[in-house]
Amino acid sequence: MSFFRHARVTKVLPCLADPAKVRALFEFEGDLSELLPYLNAVLPRAIYNHLERLLTFSQGEVMITLYPRQVAVARADDIEHAWRLVEELRRLLTRTAARRDSIQPSFEQRHRLRALDVLRLLPGVREGRYCRQCGRPTCLVFATELVAERLNVTACQPLFSEPCREQREMLLELLRAAGYCVPVD
Repeated sequence: MSFFRHARVTKVLPCLADPAKVRALFEFEGDLSELLPYLNAVLPRAIYNHLERLLTFSQGEVMITLYPRQVAVARADDIEHAWRLVEELRRLLTRTAARRDSIQPSFEQRHRLRALDVLRLLPGVREGRYCRQCGRPTCLVFATELVAERLNVTACQPLFSEPCREQREMLLELLRAAGYCVPVD
């Protein structure tokens, strides 16, 4: 089974999150609908919506969304970078399709973790002061970068102190449930 044999770019626009980057939309022959639950099983932090037939995941800072007959790439350096990512994706799709018999498809609909979900559990917010030990000016900045996977939860040193044990356990479970890699508490 080969994917993107006849892919074509239909749009290239500046990225909304970073105008120095691009977002591109690719169309292709074939239908990925049946393969999406298998990809959901092999991509640990993918956001999957079975009813809408779409799957979103990150490749570094780049966001990739698969639709049945399209792929959207956001935050790519340029169109060549987007094409390279689509080629990597094609290889992933081909490998996943070849292994379907050994993969249990997942219809679990994970939701994107929001910064506000994290923020309410951070010690600085609960204490009414920002310690800045993580190197960020506020806990909101920390939470935003954490959910974007630009830093690790361990950067919040006060969270790993004994008085914050309950908050830490709740936050680590929230991150784990959303598919993030978390330290063993």
